[in-house]
Amino acid sequence: MDVGHCVNVPGSYYCLCLAPWTGRDCSQQINVTCDDYSCLHNGTCQRDPLRSLDYCNCTGTGYTGTSCELDIDECKAGGGHRCGGHSTCINVNGSYACHCLPPYTGKARL
Repeated sequence: MDVGHCVNVPGSYYCLCLAPWTGRDCSQQINVTCDDYSCLHNGTCQRDPLRSLDYCNCTGTGYTGTSCELDIDECKAGGGHRCGGHSTCINVNGSYACHCLPPYTGKARL
């Protein structure tokens, strides 16, 4: 069953779990309803009709987790940032920023 996407990073890994799955390996299922909690960071509470479960949809928020409470580090390997080759990626809450390395200037994000 595909309940998340795991990414290898040097010496470790992290997983981005699809709701209602959580945990280091997306192996724990949370059975909650929208009345039990609220979704953070503009996540939306939705109903999964196939499993009769409510969950927070964190798509496009820059966050993950049961309630969209965990910031996604886009700067980690495989994190999806689009910084150019002469720039550095800086993770910020819910997103990331690209900064040009000296002596370069201009648009750092591709």
